[in-house]
Amino acid sequence: MTKTLDESLSFFNDKISDCIKSKKSISVTTHIDCDGLTSGSIITKALIRAGARCTVRTSKEFSKKVIDSLKKDSRDFHVITDLAGGFANNLDESLGENWIVLDHHQIPEKEHDNQKVINAWKYGIDGGTEICAGGMAYLAAMALDDKNSDLSAIAVVSALGDRQDQGERKSFIGKNYEIANTAKEEGLVDIDLDLLLVGRETRSLPDALAFTSQPFIEGLTWNRDACLSLLNSSGIQLKDGGRWRVPAELNDEEKRSVIETISKFTSGKNATEIMSELIGYTYTFPREDKRSFLRDGREFST
Repeated sequence: MTKTLDESLSFFNDKISDCIKSKKSISVTTHIDCDGLTSGSIITKALIRAGARCTVRTSKEFSKKVIDSLKKDSRDFHVITDLAGGFANNLDESLGENWIVLDHHQIPEKEHDNQKVINAWKYGIDGGTEICAGGMAYLAAMALDDKNSDLSAIAVVSALGDRQDQGERKSFIGKNYEIANTAKEEGLVDIDLDLLLVGRETRSLPDALAFTSQPFIEGLTWNRDACLSLLNSSGIQLKDGGRWRVPAELNDEEKRSVIETISKFTSGKNATEIMSELIGYTYTFPREDKRSFLRDGREFST
């Protein structure tokens, strides 16, 4: 019988606590993409804080070959994030009770009753839009200690990296929404409606507009000269001294000018659809340096 999410997280806590008390070593294996790197980082940080002896590694994919390497590993227990869906039987055969998977990809029905598989879909959570591996790792980290709530910011990066900003105006839904709100309440992320230009913190305004392909704006996308000309016509200041300004530095009045100028340019060219896609929720990490690629959540996740 499938346990509830809280029961599964309690099971995870018990397993890890036993490893720490018994001084068993723990291996974290994770995927090499954004969600994998962040979920692996979240759970590794939580394990270190809890006093666990652990190491972390990445893998491009999961296979029986990877399982064989885990079996030969000197570590006593294995936590796998963002990988291993469909491999529960193989893991049982090779590692016995010494493993747990934290994941969000769809899995075979037969794995729903395996308590060592802690997967979003088992609990009625859509792993495609409501939570990713980073979110699952965050929930597991919180099961170890409530003080791990500061790791919510990294889970936001996970969700953005997996393009789970599928709500209205690129907002989050489900567990992702809850996790992002926690990060916001702790002052770790600012969530605002803004222009969704590529490179909000790092690209010059003409480049940011030219490289924005969602939405695709005919005549502007990939055309820096046209973007420069358009922005000049808006009357906003494009440079601060000799340095190009970036989208994040625009004030509200300047943003309105840019929006109005783009609206006029796109008049009759699916303008309403374009503008609705161009304005959405942004996720900014205020503790990171301004004009750093770590400050804007979407840039961070790429």
